Amino acid sequence: MPHLEEGFVYMDAVSRAGYKRRDEREVEHTPRLDARDIPALTNPLVRSAIHQVRSVVNSITGEYGVPSLIRVEMVRDLKMGPKARKEYSMKQRDNERRNNDARERLKAEFGIDSPSRDDIIKYNLWEECKHECPYTGRPIPQGALFGGDFEVEHIIPFSRSLDNSYMNKTLCYTGENRLKLNKTPWEFYGHDPRRYGEILKRIKHLPTPKRKRFEVREVDDDFINRKLTDTAYIAREVRSYLERL
Repeated sequence: MPHLEEGFVYMDAVSRAGYKRRDEREVEHTPRLDARDIPALTNPLVRSAIHQVRSVVNSITGEYGVPSLIRVEMVRDLKMGPKARKEYSMKQRDNERRNNDARERLKAEFGIDSPSRDDIIKYNLWEECKHECPYTGRPIPQGALFGGDFEVEHIIPFSRSLDNSYMNKTLCYTGENRLKLNKTPWEFYGHDPRRYGEILKRIKHLPTPKRKRFEVREVDDDFINRKLTDTAYIAREVRSYLERL
């Protein structure tokens, strides 16, 4: 202001005050989240939430630069107390060790040089179900694991639960999965008590949360569970999207 009061034009006053003129400033290009990278999701609530996250994050990075860490708190974290969080962390470490072991075995025994996350999941499910299709009882030989005869399937259909967790996955003979379609094990096999009983016997060694999914007789569709599922889905997709920053 003093230089302007002396009669200097604005740009000269800026220079005399020790500031750089606009044409002298170095423009810093801050990385931004691109709307084109948002996945094509069918859930409009999740898609809208990601657009909102993009807007907020781009505003923050534009003002302060890219943060060293963005923490996305998952629904399971929100509902856990200190003891449960500790137990969850221990399970995460156990899972990491199991995945590392699976990765090495896939390299050594299956000849897969760079096992993907899906390869590791399929291998772990194969070991978990003791090399046998839980629904049909058909053996799953090592040589057939990564062929087209057996695939990973959601015990409670994903379209009805949005549950993509490991505890909602198992291996299934491909032809049987095509018949099961959008039904739970109870809905598809429950009319045949003998066959359904055989399935329950084959899965009795599975972790309790997974075993319970085989036994579910009615998919809970109440409002609160839908919202919690949507929130968990949002958190997963947001975390994946933010990794692009």
